[in-house]
Amino acid sequence: MSCQDKLTNLTLHTTNSKEVDYEGNLGTNTKITEPCVNQEEVNEDLYSLVDETIEKLDTSSLGNSSITFPLTEGEIKFEDVIKQYETEISTLKAKVTNLENKDYCNIDITGCGIDFGTLLDPCSGPITTLGQLLNTLVSKHNS
Repeated sequence: MSCQDKLTNLTLHTTNSKEVDYEGNLGTNTKITEPCVNQEEVNEDLYSLVDETIEKLDTSSLGNSSITFPLTEGEIKFEDVIKQYETEISTLKAKVTNLENKDYCNIDITGCGIDFGTLLDPCSGPITTLGQLLNTLVSKHNS
């Protein structure tokens, strides 16, 4: 890549990045282990970290399972993945709360297709809930 035509490179004296000492602090995630570095090493380290980060944020394999992600220009944006996960988790939390708070004894079992024959609840009524069925069966077993 040639930079000879750039206005910033038309100075009388150019300096190669290998010849410029870097005196600043290195980032927490740097891969540089030497104490004295030049600007070229810092730039390469930064590009490497950026490339690794972008690779880790790749979403191209998502959307083939049970979660549908919105597409932006034909791609799934990482931000949209997080938002969709938040939506899905919120929905699941609500469903779990409903299940935890459900009174299973009052579940209607009339659609289960169970033939009770002559079996009636203790008050001689039809069995319509799971609680009535269990209570009736236990009562019959204990008598």
